[in-house]
Amino acid sequence: MNIKYNNIDSAQAHGLVTFSDVPAILEVSDTTGGTKALLQITVDSGWTATANNQYWLTFQGNTISNVIDPKNAVNKNFYIASDRHSTAVSICNALRSCPTVAASFVVYVDGNKVICYARQIGPIDMTVTMTEGLSYLTLTTVAGTADSILANNKIMVDVYSYYNYVTTLEKNYHNNCRFDMTPVLATMSKYGETVPYSFEISALDESGTSTSLGSVTGNSVSVGYMVNQGDKFLTINDNIFIAQNVGRGKLRDAYNSSLLYVSADATTIPISFYTTSDDNITATTTYRDSAYNTITSSTQTKSIVDEDGLLHTITLDLNIPANCFYVDVQLNNLQKLRYDVIRPMNTSYGCQRIYWINSYGGTSFIDLVGQKTIENTSETVTYNKNHLDYYTTNINEKEIVYDVSTNTNYTLKSHLITEDGQWQFYDLLQSPRAWTNINGQDYLIIVDSVSSAEQNNNGVYEMTVKFRVSQPTSL
Repeated sequence: MNIKYNNIDSAQAHGLVTFSDVPAILEVSDTTGGTKALLQITVDSGWTATANNQYWLTFQGNTISNVIDPKNAVNKNFYIASDRHSTAVSICNALRSCPTVAASFVVYVDGNKVICYARQIGPIDMTVTMTEGLSYLTLTTVAGTADSILANNKIMVDVYSYYNYVTTLEKNYHNNCRFDMTPVLATMSKYGETVPYSFEISALDESGTSTSLGSVTGNSVSVGYMVNQGDKFLTINDNIFIAQNVGRGKLRDAYNSSLLYVSADATTIPISFYTTSDDNITATTTYRDSAYNTITSSTQTKSIVDEDGLLHTITLDLNIPANCFYVDVQLNNLQKLRYDVIRPMNTSYGCQRIYWINSYGGTSFIDLVGQKTIENTSETVTYNKNHLDYYTTNINEKEIVYDVSTNTNYTLKSHLITEDGQWQFYDLLQSPRAWTNINGQDYLIIVDSVSSAEQNNNGVYEMTVKFRVSQPTSL
């Protein structure tokens, strides 16, 4: 018995974090040795039929019978010809017209014999009944055998979350069974959290007997999605795994490959990570100059609250010096991220920070310090004033406003970045959940587009993000 989850044997398939939008495949298979069932119908000599002769044969729940006129030998009817081969061909055609026979057997003619050869290995009902006294057909049957205990079984997968039953998936076993668990896991996942789940796999045979085959336990699901150069799932242990796909760039392998940025005016920075440890997290923030020399550093201790399972998000305080070019953040002397400090030439634009749930389920952010454009549009619904009131009011009007809905569209530009800095913007575009702070209030936003413009073909880019605020706008 072989049970694999995401192509990992079930015994090792635990401690995984899978993502709600990435395929999670459960496969159940077994040995397929054995033999195929066989039915051989031999047409003997001297067989003729008159109007008074009616012959029939029942196999796999389908009945075929003879006709006197060869023109009527269609569908489940056959014609008894003067030679044995022609009769065998007619019987063969009649059996091929039987849905269950055609689905389960390959039917062909060999001389005066009709061969029904099972398509699959394993036992199958080979019962044949014929007209009483029929002696012109010789039947030979060979029972199929199978070494697999799953042959003719239904594979049942019970899904549990927090030890609570969720649903059961089932398939008929056919060489192997593969289940796409993604849809049911997606219904269980939550933003910013990990939800534990397990599978109990069993086989149900034709007699109604259920046999336990095994289980897949100790895994969790988080809201995440597929990206280029991203992991399909994460293996979590006592160490820390940063919940951010920062390995997508070409350079800076010592830290993160994808370039990360933080505004010089920023006072906080969120860090999301996975860990099975419930110990406090020590975060060391090191500020470096343009030559990577240490200017100053600080250490913050953050407590871990296990309410969110394996996924945790902490907020670190920042105090970026005036001569700082890089901010390094290190968790428990293990994982380290490096942020380039950005200082826009025109500081009057300020900084607009956009947060989003990234492909690994954690929280990422982008500080946009370039030009900001805000476009407010409105849609007005009116109705015509009653003409009978024309002389009863001092206000001259034809239409009265019934409703006004407003739309606020933002266009934000980034500072000048290199190629590896673009990945975070594309990650933002894919995210199903993003938000920003406007006038001290967090608002969910809908990102409409992200565009990249190379400056003078020199490998330097400016990114443009267009989004709208997701909130009621009717007045």
